[in-house]
Amino acid sequence: MSQQQPQERTRLTVSQARELAEAVVRKMDYSVEDSAVIAEHIIDAALCGYEYSGLPKLLDAIESKRNLRPRDRKSVV
Repeated sequence: MSQQQPQERTRLTVSQARELAEAVVRKMDYSVEDSAVIAEHIIDAALCGYEYSGLPKLLDAIESKRNLRPRDRKSVV
């Protein structure tokens, strides 16, 4: 029986993580402004110790077909 080697963690600076998050969110058709807000929330969660709500959360969002629909601005009439 062979032992599995533990996976090495990928380490990013905060600015690298923010840049990656914004790029991923932009690919989901969010605006530049919305992407920055979402990325900031994700980075904040990770820095507060909620790793599952950080960058890995984007993987869940990408897999959700509902989140892949194009975005449009809402307006109050």
